[in-house]
Amino acid sequence: MEVKHVDGRFRLKENLGTCTKCSMFRAANLVDIGHTVLVKIGQSKHHSLLEREQAILHQLRGLSGIPGVIWSGTEFEQDLMIFEDLGPTLDDVFKSTGRRLSMHTIVFLAEHLIKFLQHIHSRSYIYLNIRPQNILVGPVLPGQQTNELCLFDFSLAQLYRDPRTYSHVLFLSGRPLSTILPFASLNHHSGNQLSRRDDL
Repeated sequence: MEVKHVDGRFRLKENLGTCTKCSMFRAANLVDIGHTVLVKIGQSKHHSLLEREQAILHQLRGLSGIPGVIWSGTEFEQDLMIFEDLGPTLDDVFKSTGRRLSMHTIVFLAEHLIKFLQHIHSRSYIYLNIRPQNILVGPVLPGQQTNELCLFDFSLAQLYRDPRTYSHVLFLSGRPLSTILPFASLNHHSGNQLSRRDDL
């Protein structure tokens, strides 16, 4: 069955495409009129994918640059997650500026993304999904001089060490490629065990 409404509060209005084996939509908030949210719908054959992502986001809660989950659940036999709609992706912004970014903007992005990754790594996870389509660019918040940024789509994130003992996972080779080819690290292309350096 095609999903048109979610949780009785949100109406799908814009198909944003796919996001790691899930469909992405922008939806209108029927309770808080004028506000929109992002809805991620998992494909039935990948039933546990959103559950896994939700568990990872729970472990990363409280960190800057992590999307806020408004609601998650199952409707019409499909897994769904609803996120805050921070704004357009960096890819959208890049295209809207004629595919040009100022040096100031590039430095700003680098500083914030490195900080976000450092925080994620401190929780024993690696992100493994850096690409313009997964970076949301929000508005300038009151009292601040820069835009709010947020990483999106944590479906590829994984532990690089034991969260309790901090022992790193064993090095393995011959591993399958699990991310978007143009953005995969050399280690990933070589089939090697991934670690923090592959986020950079």
